[in-house]
Amino acid sequence: MNLVRNALFFVMLVAMFAPQAAAAEADNGPGGFNGIEWGTPKSELKDFFRLKTKGNAAFYSNTKETYFIKGFKPPKALYGFVDGKLFAVYLVIREQGLFDHYEKMLRGRYGEPRASRENATDILRWKSGDVKIKLKKNGGNGAMKLAYYYTPLSEKVDLEAVSATFNEINRKKTDELYQLEQWRRREY
Repeated sequence: MNLVRNALFFVMLVAMFAPQAAAAEADNGPGGFNGIEWGTPKSELKDFFRLKTKGNAAFYSNTKETYFIKGFKPPKALYGFVDGKLFAVYLVIREQGLFDHYEKMLRGRYGEPRASRENATDILRWKSGDVKIKLKKNGGNGAMKLAYYYTPLSEKVDLEAVSATFNEINRKKTDELYQLEQWRRREY
């Protein structure tokens, strides 16, 4: 009888926690990112550290980021705000396996992408409602990035300037901040 009771308890535990693990990945895209809806005012969000401002756009890192993909080192997420509202999220991808994971996930969710090559960068593009999604890999330096843009707000920003600003952000500073937070959470 104890064996049956223990087995039922285990099944209940798995049922309780399995949907939460899947939700961490499933809530990104059309509705928002990691539980934050597109257009959310920055003033409503805590634990965000400003990295750089360019015109009416500002870029932040969440010092208590909870975004993860099981089996991979968590990608660094940078948040873009225009006029104080969330318009973009950029994930800095450091592993080819994670890049492949995102590509497979996005193809499964949104279908075949529109592919192009700009300079040395291969770009896969999807669109879902008001959200544009770009998965990029630079063949020259190996840099990989996944970007979500909420078009009603991203149209208020010069995306070329945003891309240049993203590249100007002091990577060492954000890496140190990220590693410090991971160490604090003891997950790194």
